[in-house]
Amino acid sequence: TYSELLFRFLAREALDSGYPLNFGTFEKLNKKGNALVSMDIVDECSRYEMDEFSPDAEWRTFRDCDPSKCRSIHSGEKAVPFKCCWLELESCEIKDIVDLTVGEEKCTDRCVQATKKVLSKLRSGSL
Repeated sequence: TYSELLFRFLAREALDSGYPLNFGTFEKLNKKGNALVSMDIVDECSRYEMDEFSPDAEWRTFRDCDPSKCRSIHSGEKAVPFKCCWLELESCEIKDIVDLTVGEEKCTDRCVQATKKVLSKLRSGSL
């Protein structure tokens, strides 16, 4: 697929540049590289799954799609939806971004800690 080819090139460039995250090689993607390919395909498909006749279609963007098929390439944790339209997010605090209770499921402490760690690394520029 195009996505696989794209991430094979990315894997090669990451290795050549000394990038700290290993996606595999141009010849063969590893587990994380394959997870990126899967997520890229899910991302592309999610745009077509949005209902243009839904009541929220007027303000909904591709960032407001259903994230239930997305998983972290690092921890395997399932993504949760934003609390509100992403354009209305006012801070980067976890409690302001996602509802820590999603349906009947609750985000686990592990999920919250993983999210805090990723946000911290993003803020510091080390991810």
